[in-house]
Amino acid sequence: PNRPGGQDGMATGGMISYYNNKTIHAFLYPGDFNNTSGSPITAEVVIIGGGGGGSNWQAGGGGAGRYYSNDSMSVGTGPFTVTIGQGGHRGGPATSPGSGQKASNGGNSVFNSVTMPGGGGGAPYNNSSEATRTGRPGGSGGGGGSASGSAGSGDTGGTAAPGNVTAVTNTNTPADGAGNNGGAGNPGASHGGGGGGGAADEGTDGNSQGNSKGGPGGMAVLLPSTFRNPQSAFGWPGGPTGAAHYVAGGGGGSSAGNSFDVGGGGGAPQGDKAGVPNANLPNHMWGGAGMGGQDGGFIGGDAKMGSGSGGGGAGAPNGATGRGGRGGPGLVLIAYTDSPY
Repeated sequence: PNRPGGQDGMATGGMISYYNNKTIHAFLYPGDFNNTSGSPITAEVVIIGGGGGGSNWQAGGGGAGRYYSNDSMSVGTGPFTVTIGQGGHRGGPATSPGSGQKASNGGNSVFNSVTMPGGGGGAPYNNSSEATRTGRPGGSGGGGGSASGSAGSGDTGGTAAPGNVTAVTNTNTPADGAGNNGGAGNPGASHGGGGGGGAADEGTDGNSQGNSKGGPGGMAVLLPSTFRNPQSAFGWPGGPTGAAHYVAGGGGGSSAGNSFDVGGGGGAPQGDKAGVPNANLPNHMWGGAGMGGQDGGFIGGDAKMGSGSGGGGAGAPNGATGRGGRGGPGLVLIAYTDSPY
């Protein structure tokens, strides 16, 4: 594109902005990044897979897409296809206990031969099959579904593939990115779903103390400072301070009834969804991750666009409304030093 000073840009593709003497290309949708400078450039890159969907019926939240950060990636000339992973489909609705289905995983995001897998889908309530109530594996694992009585025990959260890695702000991740396991659903008499794994930590187990709470999703991660333009829309509010630019949080797990707290998304506090005004929902959806729902028809929250975060798990349905939340599509950010003047 043409610069304010008349200088031609070094590359094309995506939504282009300028911040702190860097050119930033943001891809919310698939496209091509084309380095037109005639020689390789060194770029700072973030790649996030699509978030997994949340399941239904006292269910687990979806896991975050795998998160990758590299502040010195060499990008050659010519066009590179940018693939953006779609958010996972939500599970539901179910018509009876045990009839729920696992939500689907998010899609892979790809740039310059680096692939970040989508997050694992959350699992539903199932009283007879531990395999059914185990969250799907993914970039971060999906949260486990619940059970009742003495249905068994053990970790029923989905595993992170290729393994647990905690993302640290402004620090490169390993070549295979960062992601964490989902939390387990409660297999006892209480029916809380587990939170999906996030880029910064594991999802929380459904509460096993007899109070049927949903587990919060794993913590979202703050984008590197290069991408924290106050005027940009990359990332979502999160963390104890409410700062912007958080991504890749796990979806919250559902509770067993409207008198029990649901899991917040992305590491946010638990909340009574029935009593949370819409204006206050961001306080329980850090990093754009969906918060959990409750029995009686409260659906799981959808994750936000470009977050790579997981959708929230849903409670038992009221008619056809007991659906889990959709996962958030992934994101690719590319920045390089190139003054616009």
